This record gives sequence, structure tokens and C-alpha cells, in this order.
Amino acid sequence: MGQMLVLRVDKTAEGNPMSLKAMNVAVMERWQKEGKGNLLSPNDWESFMKEGYKKDVPRSGWVLVSREVLSESLGKNYIEQTDVIIKTLKDEVFKGMEIPEKYAKAIVKFESQKERLTKLMDDDWPKAVKELSALDITQMTRQTIQETIYDLVMYYDTNNKRLLRNKFTWSASVSTDGNLVNLGRFDDRGVNGNRWKPDNRDDDIGVSFSRSVAKLAYLTGEFCVCLIHPPSCLPISCKRPS
Repeated sequence: MGQMLVLRVDKTAEGNPMSLKAMNVAVMERWQKEGKGNLLSPNDWESFMKEGYKKDVPRSGWVLVSREVLSESLGKNYIEQTDVIIKTLKDEVFKGMEIPEKYAKAIVKFESQKERLTKLMDDDWPKAVKELSALDITQMTRQTIQETIYDLVMYYDTNNKRLLRNKFTWSASVSTDGNLVNLGRFDDRGVNGNRWKPDNRDDDIGVSFSRSVAKLAYLTGEFCVCLIHPPSCLPISCKRPS
């Protein structure tokens, strides 16, 4: 799956919220001097997100995140992408293992509501957006806006390589006008953000797989990145976080 191990934090070194605004401030002056381009595209992000631009933060903790979108998720609507996420959990993440209870329950809940939610996308898409974004399987396996940007900025800042250069990932976040947010096409102008209805499909829009990990052991060849003191990229080899 090409995953990376990330330590997300919800506060800056000064103790302020690790908001999108704070991330932008943290790197932009240095990036401009180094000729690394912008973090955020020229979109009006504050209007796009309202108070969330300055207040909403990543969920803190250790996570495993796919570097790019799941290839099978491209060209699918939000519910179809969730099917791909579930298939990935069963066939790759927990292959040959018993699926942990919290994931098993989230899968059962989604599958029991799938037919109703599919119809709801046509009948009342704003309500479908609220329900889809709040699903346990969504919250457990998709990044929020803040988490997507955090992961992208850290990987680029430490590896000098942009992820999602030509693709978008559909997040768990809802825009102020009630659409589901997708982010990507990260070039020198910055990360782009768009708002879509859940039944939309596009060959450039997939989903990045993200899940929290409470315990870490026997992880080799992954990377840990953190936005504090200063951004760093540390190899993890058979170690547990303290």
C-alpha cells in the first residue's frame, strides 16, 4: 500500500492550535526563501472553511497513511470508495487475521445502511453528506482536511517530494456549503481544494487510506514525521513510541 508512519500533533510548539492557518504560517516564509512554492493554492481557504481555517486541527496520534490514493478507488463515488476501503481492510491490512472489533462493527454498520444511503444521495444529498461523513468507517479510515494538508506538508518538507501531484483524495470533511471536500493536485502553487456531492465520480479523485495505530512494533522502512521542533523525518525500526 506504500504507507508512511506519521505522528500528527494538534498544537504548535507555542501551544496554539495546529490549524490550517498555523501550518501555512509555519512553513511559508522558509519555503519562499528556498523556492519550494506554496502550501495552499490561491483559493480563498478562509471563506471555504470559515472559522475552521483557524480553529480545526488534526486528530493527534500515530497513524499509517498511504502515500497516494488507492488505485481501485479512482473514478468512484463516495460510497463506492468506501467499499474499496473495506476491501483493503479485509484483503490487505488484516489479511489472514481477525478484523479488530471496532473495524468489524464499523463495516457492519456501513453495509447495513449502504442501500439506504445510496438512495439518499439522489433524494437528499445534503443529508447523505452529513451521514456519510459521520460514519465510523469514514472517521476511522479517511483523513480530514487538516490531516491531509498536515501529511502532505510534512512529507514534502522532509523528502522534497510532493504527494498527490496529479490526484485528489476525498476527505471526511464537509465544507461550509455542505459538500464533501477533496484535496490534491499539489504543485508549486499549493494544494487545491474542491467541494463535491457524494454521487460524483472523476478519474482523478480517489481516497488515501489512513488509520490510527495505538502500538508500534516491528515497523521497518516507514517514516515518522512531526511538525514540531522543527519538521523532521525519522526512520522507525522495531521501536515503540514512548
